[in-house]
Amino acid sequence: MKVQTATEYIRSLLQRGRYTFTINEAEQALGGRRKALDVLLRQQTAGWLFVPTRGFYVIIDPQHQAQGILPLEWYIDDWATSLQCNYYIGGLSAAMLHGASHQKPQQQQVIIDRQLPPITHNMHRVLLFYKKTIPQGAWEQRKSSAGYYHLSTPAMTAYDILRYPKACPSLDLAATVLTELGEVINAEVLAQLLDFAGKIAVLQRLGWLLDHVGWDAITHQLSERLQQQRLVWRPLRKDMPIDGSVRDKKWHIIENAEVDADI
Repeated sequence: MKVQTATEYIRSLLQRGRYTFTINEAEQALGGRRKALDVLLRQQTAGWLFVPTRGFYVIIDPQHQAQGILPLEWYIDDWATSLQCNYYIGGLSAAMLHGASHQKPQQQQVIIDRQLPPITHNMHRVLLFYKKTIPQGAWEQRKSSAGYYHLSTPAMTAYDILRYPKACPSLDLAATVLTELGEVINAEVLAQLLDFAGKIAVLQRLGWLLDHVGWDAITHQLSERLQQQRLVWRPLRKDMPIDGSVRDKKWHIIENAEVDADI
């Protein structure tokens, strides 16, 4: 069914509880691709739309006009579906949604199985971290006001914070987040990370950090499984010297850095 204006089209979508659409959908409603692109560009300039990737539009509804952006959880699933890729909200963004972020991250973080540039719009910035394979066990489904989205499990959130240095810039911040995140990490799920998370060195550091901030009660299963591997001694920080550092035999970690959680 065709409508006369882009405003009418956007309003009709909002009335149906939809906050996203593709250019293919819009051209059918607005009378052709060229016309659709022209009128949608005007709506974008007016602040009613933003375009995370070419051909995909997000409606900034009246209640979010002051912020100038729609919440990530409201559009990320539709966006990923349009690109036919797997994803989950992860890192510090996931920690915050699990109630365990000491401070709101300035940039939101998504793990995705395609290599793509960040999503940017005004002050809104979403960092996209590439992971070749995203198993279903890495995330859980959550509901937003606009539908459903994928959120990394607490255990996978903790892993990714250490896996991607740009997600969490310091061990002190990682320790601070883990102090709170430990409350919702399941010990069995934590140990299962060895089956699909891949990087044993990251799991060694994660186990050490969880013990360091007082969550040794949930690391026993992970430790037992890691002991079945041929562990290599790993420094806490790869950019620091290791001479004279204490060595933790449980995790095969060389404690070559001071780590202080801000609690």
